[in-house]
Amino acid sequence: LRLRRRTSEHQGLSPIPLLTDEQVARATRLLRRLDSRIVLAADGYLARNKGILLDNEQILLELDAWLAERGCDSDEVGVRERSWEVFGDEKALTEGDTPRLLFSILGIDPSLLRYHETSPNDFPFRYDATRAGAVVVSENQDMWDSLSRLIEKGPFRLFGVKVVGAIFGGGNFARGDDGSALAAFLARRGIDPARCLYVGDIDPAGIAIQQSVEDACGIHPWTGMYAAMCASHEAAHLAGRAMEPHAEQVGAYDRDRFLSVLDERSAREAARALDAHARIPQEAVGLHDMEEAAVWLD
Repeated sequence: LRLRRRTSEHQGLSPIPLLTDEQVARATRLLRRLDSRIVLAADGYLARNKGILLDNEQILLELDAWLAERGCDSDEVGVRERSWEVFGDEKALTEGDTPRLLFSILGIDPSLLRYHETSPNDFPFRYDATRAGAVVVSENQDMWDSLSRLIEKGPFRLFGVKVVGAIFGGGNFARGDDGSALAAFLARRGIDPARCLYVGDIDPAGIAIQQSVEDACGIHPWTGMYAAMCASHEAAHLAGRAMEPHAEQVGAYDRDRFLSVLDERSAREAARALDAHARIPQEAVGLHDMEEAAVWLD
């Protein structure tokens, strides 16, 4: 976040050039456009500091668009899921400084975004052992959290699969040193790996974990969810959102093997992201998307 400071030379700080009339006019138009909850939270700060308003125009417009579309009636979700939904970056609210610092300066209450913090745990799971169906192992906690909420409501089919359970794999924690950590957990809980499906981020690290778990436990990828993630990512790209770069690769992965299990359109989008060193995060499909796609069963 670049803070514009109106200072004088005798204070020992170089003054920042004043805004041009055109910039002032653009800032004024933007201020009038923003949701009143943003403007009122700032208590006149944006009107007095139009430079900060212009410097952070994209962040404010993304927040404004989300508030207009679903901010009033949105269910509370995990922080990474909301971060992707609003800013197109699953880590903007957890690892990025700009939105959080900007909210602090403007006095915007984070609860306006209706999210809760999520933190790793030892394979938390929700499982209805009385019903036949799939148990989904999720690399990230936000998708696990959303699936768990749906499971609490009753039996449902999602992206071609009847889901009766969800396990938070915890990223590399599921793999363990030799790929057997998850297998040992399933054995302790009496869950047959043959009824499990795995889903994680589409990036080198996420694919490496998925393939390691598949080799160790025989758990296949949830291709329906991966397809939904690719479709959401493609739509975001067409809408002009920048792709999110992935972290450094953790472990070897077989790109061709992963792409071969996807349908043609999904494989094309996944390959495009991998070629650009970008991530398709699980958070591209959130609770709202799942609720709309779910088919509830008796």
